[in-house]
Amino acid sequence: MVTKKTKSKQEPRPRPPKNRWNRELARVLKTELAREDIGYKELARRLKGLGVDVEDDRSLCNRINRGTFSAIFFVQCLRVLGHRDTKFIINEPSSGKAVLSISLADSQAPVQPSR
Repeated sequence: MVTKKTKSKQEPRPRPPKNRWNRELARVLKTELAREDIGYKELARRLKGLGVDVEDDRSLCNRINRGTFSAIFFVQCLRVLGHRDTKFIINEPSSGKAVLSISLADSQAPVQPSR
């Protein structure tokens, strides 16, 4: 008698919820790529030059489109796109707007403690 091996059904890995902020930051990043006329392959090359462990350009594209990236990754992308002092205005329905202001100081400069 021959028995068939059955694959055990694994639960699909849960995806993080794609909330409004994930979509908004993904939109900002895609807008900046388009504004600079930079594709995912070039973005991957630049991130690797910064020392970021990046998958291939297709995976990078999927990651950005899903909005599943960390704040650190977002800032690294802005850095390689040439942003130093950046302000984004994100429409917030409850209060009118939210402002995201990022200052990317030179990474070699010492950080001054706040008093």
